[in-house]
Amino acid sequence: MGCLMAVILAAGEGKRMKSKKAKVVHEILGMPLVEWVYRSVKKAGIDEVVLVVGHKAEEVKEKMGTKPLRFSRKAIGNGACTYAGSGVSEQ
Repeated sequence: MGCLMAVILAAGEGKRMKSKKAKVVHEILGMPLVEWVYRSVKKAGIDEVVLVVGHKAEEVKEKMGTKPLRFSRKAIGNGACTYAGSGVSEQ
């Protein structure tokens, strides 16, 4: 099997959550939502992970720490975000 890549869409604003935090950094059982997704992806054997960020990007990056991730800036809509993740340039 070749190199597999996962694109995690983490650019949402979370307006309905009525919170000042980025949606994906809210915690469940002491861990940010995005961390749960990341761990699941790694457990599945995915070689490379791209995190598409936008709203509060720095907060999301900070929560993810020093994990071997590549970041891509948010595009408009999920389809555009996924496409943006396929040609990552930003670290």
